[in-house]
Amino acid sequence: MKDMLLELIKVIFPASVGLIGAFLGIYFTRKTQNDLFDKEIKKEEQKEKRLEVIDALDIYSRVLKLDGENTLVTNGGGGFYEFDITLYLKEVRPILYEKFYLLHEDIAEYIIDLDERIQNINYEEQLKTEDDYYLQDRYFDLIKAIKSHLSEFRSKNIYLN
Repeated sequence: MKDMLLELIKVIFPASVGLIGAFLGIYFTRKTQNDLFDKEIKKEEQKEKRLEVIDALDIYSRVLKLDGENTLVTNGGGGFYEFDITLYLKEVRPILYEKFYLLHEDIAEYIIDLDERIQNINYEEQLKTEDDYYLQDRYFDLIKAIKSHLSEFRSKNIYLN
């Protein structure tokens, strides 16, 4: 009986070790492939996010270019300044809304704020002095925030410096 048990162990043990080895090999191969696949997905997601950031920064750059080429806040004489609503609506606003969903939250809030005030002015059919000052302030805040986001991007991307 003891000899028979020893013979059985001699036959079963190598087969079991082989099966266990095969299963372990399959498990670790699959785990490695899944890890590589997950890394590849994460890399593609980061690449996509970077492209979205670049698109937003492109919009910001175009707005700054327009701001430099045109005067949205002009001297109205007597120490008063006027916000050029028409220029904003025809030139700046369309650029900002091309990919509005990509813009930073603070930028979006300034844009919505400007739009709501302009809509209110149109509804009342009257531009009050406080409305004009408000639009000027919000527009300057918008430009300042855009410059800040561009500067932040430059500081985080050493290869640009």
